[in-house]
Amino acid sequence: MPDLHVYKLGPDWFVAESPEEAVTCAAEYYGGTRVEPYDSEPVLEPDEKMMTINFEDEQPSRQTRSCAEWAKSDGRGLLCSTEW
Repeated sequence: MPDLHVYKLGPDWFVAESPEEAVTCAAEYYGGTRVEPYDSEPVLEPDEKMMTINFEDEQPSRQTRSCAEWAKSDGRGLLCSTEW
């Protein structure tokens, strides 16, 4: 099983095995090879950090989990963003 973590990249958080894979996830999500306007490198969020995500579905809700729990439950790819 892959060792997944949460990485912050610009306004987004991605689940990936490495910073390089986080960039790849962003490129796959947005298209291209290097995603703009990401001027910085991905930052690893500590596994024990608690993170609350707002879900704005038909029934808005909030869920709080550790980054390790988010990585395990959601798997590789975009986790959330401050942009939507």
